[in-house]
Amino acid sequence: MLQQASWSAGDDAFVYREFANRTVELRGLPMVIDQEAEYFRSRPLVYTVTGESPVKGRISGFDGAENLRFEGTYLRNSLFGPARTFHTNGATRDSGILLMNLPDGEWKFFNEDGSLKSIRNYDAYMWWSLQWSIELQNPTWNWFALGEMYFKRPGNFMRAVDGRATFGDRYSPPFSYCIQHGKTTNFYDNGIVSDSGYYFKGLPDGIWFFFHENGSLKEFGAWQMGKRVGTWKTLYPSGMLRELRVYKYGEVVESKTYEDKF
Repeated sequence: MLQQASWSAGDDAFVYREFANRTVELRGLPMVIDQEAEYFRSRPLVYTVTGESPVKGRISGFDGAENLRFEGTYLRNSLFGPARTFHTNGATRDSGILLMNLPDGEWKFFNEDGSLKSIRNYDAYMWWSLQWSIELQNPTWNWFALGEMYFKRPGNFMRAVDGRATFGDRYSPPFSYCIQHGKTTNFYDNGIVSDSGYYFKGLPDGIWFFFHENGSLKEFGAWQMGKRVGTWKTLYPSGMLRELRVYKYGEVVESKTYEDKF
């Protein structure tokens, strides 16, 4: 069963009783941070912790050049509450809510120039429900297609829940695992929407739209629990129809292409 990372106390561990009502500087990952997250392995080097009490407070991370790269709040052994990471130029890199190191609600991701990279929605509680479904070895207990995928197609499962994999290795978010649930919108570097649609319990579900970099419609069709279904249409940048494909259970059963007359 896939589980959240766990930590034991050590030289660099976060010993809360030592930090109550004072500010300390840490070198190395405090135990409140998910050490499997690529972001934390490669960016912040020094952490400053301000303890409001033995079990909760604020934490900030800085790189070797003393640039602020992360700030958030902790509760007991987890990052819990608003969190934000930064580019080296000081611009916000991403922001949202973490519940026990898991993203929850709306997260926004930005390029260095401040333009939006992506807006995504997550549900941390669904991660724990999924874990329970897998532990029971009963993926239909709470209707998780991801639970069935865990047993039958583990590679696809990891691509669906691994935080970095969901960005296609183009970006390292400050969390290891996630369940996308709700609307997702991704953007080109020029600010034009590249695609937009909805996730349901970690998988694409419903109508999705894809766009060319000039903003014209590129492709659209329906997903059902992570599989393409029905008729999908692909268009040329001119707006003319390029291809029709009919899907059944995620497989193409019929297709036809057209020439661009303009």
